[in-house]
Amino acid sequence: DMDEDYLQAVLKLCQPKARSLDSLSELCDYFFIDTYKMDAKAGEKIAKKADPKALLTELVPVFEGLNAFDADAIQAALENHANAQEVKVFAYFPALRYALSGRAGGPDLLPMLAVLGRETVLKRIQSFIGWFYLGSFIPIALLLNWQSEQLPYLILEMSEAKEKPIDFIRQMVAADVAAGKHDGRVQTRFP
Repeated sequence: DMDEDYLQAVLKLCQPKARSLDSLSELCDYFFIDTYKMDAKAGEKIAKKADPKALLTELVPVFEGLNAFDADAIQAALENHANAQEVKVFAYFPALRYALSGRAGGPDLLPMLAVLGRETVLKRIQSFIGWFYLGSFIPIALLLNWQSEQLPYLILEMSEAKEKPIDFIRQMVAADVAAGKHDGRVQTRFP
């Protein structure tokens, strides 16, 4: 059974953006599922402006350190972090929205984070970071022979992918990161 308060919060957040009742489910599906479809064009556009992996990696400790996880606390923490990094707070928003929803647009971002909750936000950010492969945008689906619709991914120019074949160790590391093994950390041991 779905939590009634959560459902009401999602509907309140998504309703202003919905054009019809039919579009509502598509607009807010990522609030209820973790395997939402990623908009590849949005991912490409976001990646051209900044490194989403680097931006989101910065935000993990910011979100972990919050006592309250509401829109006001999130906004204050993001603004403090952005000021410390000498960037505008909005520099983080496209990558953050994309990692959490797979889209470039949607309901207001900060209330969206609050409704999703800290645990979901952190899990999705860490998973998204894991889908980046050594700074490239290789869809993990290519590495694991999964259909791209089954999990979020970013696109790498195929010419770049062909120039650098993926060895079995990197494939195993990517699979472990995607599966969430070792809390998203890469653990290695060399003789």
